[in-house]
Amino acid sequence: MLRYLQGITEEERKIRREEILSTSLKDFKEFADAMEAVKDKWVMVAVASPEDVDAANKERLNFFQVI
Repeated sequence: MLRYLQGITEEERKIRREEILSTSLKDFKEFADAMEAVKDKWVMVAVASPEDVDAANKERLNFFQVI
């Protein structure tokens, strides 16, 4: 049902499945290298209410920076 709503065809599903199943150790190592290269430049985005942001920042000092 979800695939139908998203407009994902059976062919697209099969392609995605094959891509996932063909992932190699080399692919994971290359991904790890890419993550290492940008680890200090990460930006995380969250959609939250002001109350939730305040609560998170109280629990962990300045966990979120509102921009």
